[in-house]
Amino acid sequence: DRSSGGPAYARYITRKVTLADGLDAGDFRVFMTAYKPSNANIYVYYKILSSDDPDTFDNKSYQPMTIIQGASNLSLNQDDMKEFVFAPGVDNIADNRVQYGSFSSFKYFTIKVVMASTDTTKVPRIRDFRVVALPSLS
Repeated sequence: DRSSGGPAYARYITRKVTLADGLDAGDFRVFMTAYKPSNANIYVYYKILSSDDPDTFDNKSYQPMTIIQGASNLSLNQDDMKEFVFAPGVDNIADNRVQYGSFSSFKYFTIKVVMASTDTTKVPRIRDFRVVALPSLS
């Protein structure tokens, strides 16, 4: 969850996304189809920056997302791809908003996906990865 680095060997980090002027978001969802064996897990993190935040994007830390769909999905074989949905929040409950400090919307974001496994021969594989930025509720 640090701004850079980390011990994970299998990770995917999107490039920094800049939303169009006037279209700042307040929430988002991450959708993916994945092979997830029983000995593995998929962790998703986000990093955001408001257009009003004087801090730099690189200084921001990643925040964990929670899985809101597919938490109990396990793949039986490598062709058994399952659907997963992640959102900001904890304990499989979405917050339906992103808020950090006094900011409730963001213009810039990055998503990091970490694929972990106790068996190096059975690691998660991801396809159909997509992120949808949603407008702020306030």
